[in-house]
Amino acid sequence: MEKTLAFDAKSHSYTYGGIPVPSVTQVLKSEGFIETRFCSEFGLERGSRVHEACDFLFHDALDWKSVDPRILSRVRACERFVQESGFRALETEKAMIHRSSLYAGTLDAYGMFQGRYVVVDLKCGPPAAWHGLQLAAYQELLSANRLKCQSRFTLHLRDNGTYDLRAHRDPRDLGVFLSACNVFRRKNPNGGTSNETGDVVD
Repeated sequence: MEKTLAFDAKSHSYTYGGIPVPSVTQVLKSEGFIETRFCSEFGLERGSRVHEACDFLFHDALDWKSVDPRILSRVRACERFVQESGFRALETEKAMIHRSSLYAGTLDAYGMFQGRYVVVDLKCGPPAAWHGLQLAAYQELLSANRLKCQSRFTLHLRDNGTYDLRAHRDPRDLGVFLSACNVFRRKNPNGGTSNETGDVVD
């Protein structure tokens, strides 16, 4: 029987064939790359709502009347990005498993941008050093699942309705993440019991 990846929204945890597997952000948090002391419930909720609205937006299915006014400017920023860049989403909110490295993650958006296959991660905060590691892990997830990915970006959606698209090109990023993943597995031989949210205030 083929193993399947399952995501529990309540605990924000992944299992693969019933066995716990860590998320990309769980690995990065555990190994000290992500600073969590500034996280807030409001920030987490805001990020979740922005992601949900943008998921509909990418598929031209967003009811603008349903958008919370507190996040409207950020969703408009995403709309502006799509209109100005010509980005075309092929997959959104896609959960994936890396079967050999045993980590999982959910990609915000995978699609075509300037004739290239790219992965884009939405951010509601400023750039951070760990973003490159996160996107390298997502790019590797795509590759491991035989999906072409030539570039990786973070899309920072600002409260004033503008956006900042940042490319991540450091070739060392993947090696650093996979090393962190190995350390995590060494410390958590049972795969870890992830009750940590994969959403981060960033």
